Amino acid sequence: MKYLKEEQHYIDQYDRFTVEDCRRFEKNILSNNKESKIFMTAVCRLIMYFHTGDKYSRKRETINNWMASDRDRDHKYENAHEPENIKCSCGRKIEIDHKTFHNDRVMFFFDCPLGCLPRKVFFENGEEWKPKPNPCPECSTELSRKSEHTEEALTTISSCSKCEYEDTDVHIFSNPQEDEVDPDYEKDRKRFCLSDEDGLKYIESKNSIAQIGKMMDERKEKEDKKDLYEEVEKLKKLSIPQVKEHVQESLKETPYINLEFEKPDMSRIVSVQFSIEDPAEEDGNESRKTLTKLITESLTQTNWRLMSDGINYRLGLLTGRIRVYEDEKDLVKLIEKKK
Repeated sequence: MKYLKEEQHYIDQYDRFTVEDCRRFEKNILSNNKESKIFMTAVCRLIMYFHTGDKYSRKRETINNWMASDRDRDHKYENAHEPENIKCSCGRKIEIDHKTFHNDRVMFFFDCPLGCLPRKVFFENGEEWKPKPNPCPECSTELSRKSEHTEEALTTISSCSKCEYEDTDVHIFSNPQEDEVDPDYEKDRKRFCLSDEDGLKYIESKNSIAQIGKMMDERKEKEDKKDLYEEVEKLKKLSIPQVKEHVQESLKETPYINLEFEKPDMSRIVSVQFSIEDPAEEDGNESRKTLTKLITESLTQTNWRLMSDGINYRLGLLTGRIRVYEDEKDLVKLIEKKK
């Protein structure tokens, strides 16, 4: 694997970001001089508790995403095939020297056996990569580049063939062993990077607070809409067999005959399709309106309603659907909308 590292690498990386972020965040809070130092210290401790807890709650998902991204990069890198029959400007066939990623695409570098410059660079699909224009600051002639790569540094020499201008850029690769030691890092890592035990306690307490908040909101809503909830309480909560019997009874003394119910649709919204015949009425529109009114009125005091697509009429046969409202809040909204 070229890009995917051991899991500990990503844990350490996330912790470094967390420490840097929390240091800035804490410093910003304590820099508020409008309040007493004792008060701000107490406030800071509370705010940092939630800030570090939120950092922990996102840690696992972030690390998984980083690892998945590097795993995907490895897959692309290992399975990318270099374009064939690439030739140098001198006409010779050139071979691949190495490949790397560029803007999430695999880039292949080709070298001429005679050392012709510039090198040829292609993507997997055969598209040639072209460097951005690099004009000479003195005469505007395009500069030529030559790079020398060692384990310690990358040296790039840009030179002008017309006015002899030359610029050398040296990029020194950092050596982790030579990086400046942060004496407070481990101490701050313990402060800001919660252990699994403390992190899980935070998530549990946060969920409990959210649940309490939700219960309080629901209680307030019931107090504000007390009359609506009382109306919902009085509604008849009918099962499927009960609502069939209820509709059958409500249409008993009407000219409609042969009421039949289809097999209930038990998906997210439970509904039942029905059909009924009107042998006497020739005006289909009037028959549809009358049946709509009868069924709507019969279901008013129940938790069932005629569906919005209404009732259809054709050749004396009327069809429609009724649905149930099982959630108390949905029934409140229904009554509120009607009012």
